[in-house]
Amino acid sequence: MKKELQLLIHINENEQISQRQLAKALGLSLGTINGLIASMNEMGYIVIEQSQTKQTKYLLTPLGHRKKAKWQYELINNSYHIIRKTRIEIKKTIENQLHKGINTFYLYGEEDAVAKLAKMSLIELKREYSIKYEYILDISLVNENLPSCVLYWDADFIPDQHINAVMIL
Repeated sequence: MKKELQLLIHINENEQISQRQLAKALGLSLGTINGLIASMNEMGYIVIEQSQTKQTKYLLTPLGHRKKAKWQYELINNSYHIIRKTRIEIKKTIENQLHKGINTFYLYGEEDAVAKLAKMSLIELKREYSIKYEYILDISLVNENLPSCVLYWDADFIPDQHINAVMIL
């Protein structure tokens, strides 16, 4: 996500957030945050208010709200297209295995957003095919005597050559 969008989102959620807190939340240096705030202020996206107690407030301007909305829209729209294309590729991968006579699948890895995409694809294909699947975190749980396929998404995982494993990303 664009660091400018992240900054506007955090400021919108908490007007009294400090630059140090923003730096920590966004994983950026304090200097970078300072520069971003100055830039956003110059562009009219935020205003900086200081009270007599030296408490600093960052407020989104109407222009800042519109810019945040525009960037969020673009991010959501782009993400949707990536997710849709990924689902199509996952379904193709599963269908290739089904055409080889494999109908048992192991989802190997954390139950995260990618796992959910794989599961949705399996559920959708289960309407047409007899499919069994389960999540596993331990690769030794794969029954090597059963024609099966391990679907994985961790780029660091190197599958054993004895098992049929396919990277779904």
